[in-house]
Amino acid sequence: MNNTTLESSSSQYLKDSKNDLDALLALRGFACLMVVIHHCERPRNSITYSGYDFSWVIFSHGAVAVWIFFCLSGYLMGKAFYSGRYTVDVKGIINFWYNRALRIIPLYYFVILILSIFVYTDILKMTNWGYFVRLLSFTYQPLFHAQSLPFNEALWSLSTEVQFYLLVPFIYNITLFYHYLQRIIVKPCHISFLLKNSWFLVSVRK
Repeated sequence: MNNTTLESSSSQYLKDSKNDLDALLALRGFACLMVVIHHCERPRNSITYSGYDFSWVIFSHGAVAVWIFFCLSGYLMGKAFYSGRYTVDVKGIINFWYNRALRIIPLYYFVILILSIFVYTDILKMTNWGYFVRLLSFTYQPLFHAQSLPFNEALWSLSTEVQFYLLVPFIYNITLFYHYLQRIIVKPCHISFLLKNSWFLVSVRK
C-alpha cells in the first residue's frame, strides 16, 4: 500500500503542532483531576469565589469524567501514529507498546504490591488468586468479574487503558486500509457515475 501522501501530511502536521499546546490533552488532564477529586469525596461547597459556587465544575459525576478521559485517550493514541511519532510497522508498534508499558507497569505493580502487603492482605489467599491474577494481567473488568473483596476499585480503568494500547495499532491499520479502499474503489465509482450521467445528458440533448 502506498501511503506517501498520508505520511507527508502527517510529517507536516507534526512540524506544525510540535510546539503547540494540545487543548484536548489539557482537557484530558482536567478530566483526570475530576476523577481524582470525585474519589476524594470532598464537601461540595469547598470551591467558591466571590460568592459564586464553582463546585459543579469539579464535582460532577465521576463516570462522566472517566468517559471523557477514555475518549480523549483514544484520540491521543491515534494521533501518536498519525503524527508520525510511531510507525505502523512491527518496530514502531513494539516501540509504542514499550513506552506505554514503561509509563504504567512499574508504578501499577508497586501500588498492587504495597496494597497487598499492608492494606488488603486477604488478596494473597488462595481463594482470591483469580482476582489477583486478573489485576496483574490487566484483564480485570468489574462488569464481567464479580469483586470478591474490597481492593483499589479504580484499577479497572488501567486495565481498560492497557487493552486500548494493545488494540490501537491494529485499529489504525484498519483505518489506513479503509482509506486505501476509498481511493481504489469509491473514487472510480464516483467517476463512473459522473461519466454515465454525462453520457445520458448528451444523449437526451441529441
